[in-house]
Amino acid sequence: MFYNTVELITLLQIDDGGSDARYCFRGTGKSVKVALILPSTEWPSDFARHRAVIATALSDCEPAIKHIGSTSLGDIAAKPIIDILVGVHAGSHLDAVVQLMFDAGYAYIDKFNASMPYRRFYGKLVALQPLPLPRVIGHDDTLEFGRHYNSVANIHVMKAGSYHWMRHCGGSGRSDRPRGEIS
Repeated sequence: MFYNTVELITLLQIDDGGSDARYCFRGTGKSVKVALILPSTEWPSDFARHRAVIATALSDCEPAIKHIGSTSLGDIAAKPIIDILVGVHAGSHLDAVVQLMFDAGYAYIDKFNASMPYRRFYGKLVALQPLPLPRVIGHDDTLEFGRHYNSVANIHVMKAGSYHWMRHCGGSGRSDRPRGEIS
């Protein structure tokens, strides 16, 4: 394991496009250490396992599920967290999937909804302390990643085909990555 220092960023809304509002990032001048590990041959199978659970849980929503982020590339150092993009066909499904994701064993991280209303965010948490894992991390809750729990998978649920979907897929609306692409 090694560390990289990255600058923390703030998300700013630049227009009022409703569920497709556009945002930009601005540096905060603060930095944080991020733990990176060497590429793992386990990442594709880790993704496949989460994909199967999510596909079953959200089957009525007919989700598009993609492996995104650095672990999807397979050949670079990355944070040991599988990032998964889940597309639903209607923005109205965003709130409908909360209970389904709970039932599938994922924690709902509501903390970021105010700044990213187009997305619902979930994590597959693992305990680092003998404490119960949170089911919901609300707006006023303190994030305890690295202290009480870590996430082994981050799930980003949003409307498929939206501006934000395409941005997460590298701008093309689909993942151009050779590994882990499953629609």
